[in-house]
Amino acid sequence: MAHRDRSTGHAFMYVDIKELLQQTATIKKAAENQEPVAAPSHSSHRFGTTAEQVQGNLERLQSLHHKLHAMLEELNKITGKK
Repeated sequence: MAHRDRSTGHAFMYVDIKELLQQTATIKKAAENQEPVAAPSHSSHRFGTTAEQVQGNLERLQSLHHKLHAMLEELNKITGKK
């Protein structure tokens, strides 16, 4: 399961559900006593994008945008809308 970690930009924080479920009793006990829960540290991965990748994504987006407009025009012609 992935959670967006906004503190590090475009990174995701992954959680091992099985491990989390095993710690449920410990977490509940700590919550009742208002104590912090120790969590193992996990390494994070930063997703880097190059200018070429961004430019390629932009070009694909623009192409899809034009195709969408063409499809909408055809649908409007078929349905008789302006």
